[in-house]
Amino acid sequence: MKQVVLSKSPHITSNLGFGTSALIGSNSRAESLRILETAYDTGIRHYDTAPLYGSGDAEIVLGEFAQKYREQITITTKFGLRPMAATSPATQSLKSVLRKVMRFTPKLKEWLRRYSGKTITKSIYSKESLQASLDQSLQKLNTDYIDCFLLHDCGVSDATPEVLEFLETAVKAGKILTFGVGTSFAIIQELAQTQPNLLPVMQFANNLCLRNAELLLQSPQKSLLEQGSIMITHSPIGDCLKRLRDYWHRHPQQKQIWQNTLELDLEQNQIVVALLMSYAVASNPDGIVLFSSNCPHNIGQNIRNLWEPPFAPAQLAGFTAMTAEVTDRAS
Repeated sequence: MKQVVLSKSPHITSNLGFGTSALIGSNSRAESLRILETAYDTGIRHYDTAPLYGSGDAEIVLGEFAQKYREQITITTKFGLRPMAATSPATQSLKSVLRKVMRFTPKLKEWLRRYSGKTITKSIYSKESLQASLDQSLQKLNTDYIDCFLLHDCGVSDATPEVLEFLETAVKAGKILTFGVGTSFAIIQELAQTQPNLLPVMQFANNLCLRNAELLLQSPQKSLLEQGSIMITHSPIGDCLKRLRDYWHRHPQQKQIWQNTLELDLEQNQIVVALLMSYAVASNPDGIVLFSSNCPHNIGQNIRNLWEPPFAPAQLAGFTAMTAEVTDRAS
């Protein structure tokens, strides 16, 4: 697997990373650890987490996994969003029961997803809050340092000189190796003009329907990459796959034209996912692309399809052009 430098840090890691936002869900602790092991076995060495993920439990599970591989992997965690406090024994027991029930009740799973948005707390951006969050993440992850520490879903007004001073001091103390922001692409564009020193790492959504990485590479902000910053992109599949499926459902004749022109069976989910993943990696050649899956088989399949794609380069180029035309027209 291709290796990249994690921005202005001494560490080299894989250009594919594994996201843990949905790691826990209906999975048991043992199943979650097995998923992380599967990602490692495929060559992935970068793992992305946050205090918010898994209702606060994703960092703990990743920390348990990291005990075996700490010197071989890099870890991103974040500050800014967290679940409402729910640490009593009764609450923890309820979470365990709900995860088991979710396996057999899809409607409950969907309801909990919608409800979870109402249980998120935004942190106060102060040195005290940053320090408390960093200390808690270090403890949960069972590590002495964080490779990459991001401001999670921050706004422009959150990026104060006080915040930058804290992050730079934490780097000097060896508690974090590099830092940046993980937020919307629009806010990153604005911060690139007003607070570029906050952007050694820029983490944002990118896929064939958004093409944010292309926009950054074509903008004056490309200079940040030339100075050593790195793009970490996420969401390479989900929303774009749904948009394409919806489009083909509404325009079956167009879908047939795509299939005839590309000579690809777009009914095969594996092929469409492979096309989307290949675009995500190609559009961020010197950065990290995050993906996630709760299915060990799918993790391995996604990696295999990147190295041995079930299509030719010309077919990927044609699919990219057709998708761009549709999404540009929709916007």
